[in-house]
Amino acid sequence: MSLEKQFMTILKRLPREKQRELLDFAEYLLSKSGRDTAEKEAKVLGGPSWEADSIDYDDYDDAIR
Repeated sequence: MSLEKQFMTILKRLPREKQRELLDFAEYLLSKSGRDTAEKEAKVLGGPSWEADSIDYDDYDDAIR
């Protein structure tokens, strides 16, 4: 059985409120994954993730010239 089918089988057995909790947790994991990616990209640029939001390509081009 595929992972998706296993997930759906378990999901259907849960009460509605637990299904909502599982959905909320999945959304949390997705949002955390996005933050992790931003932090990794920022480390490549040499700064914290909050700085990466304000860097554009012109800034980067000036830094490497």
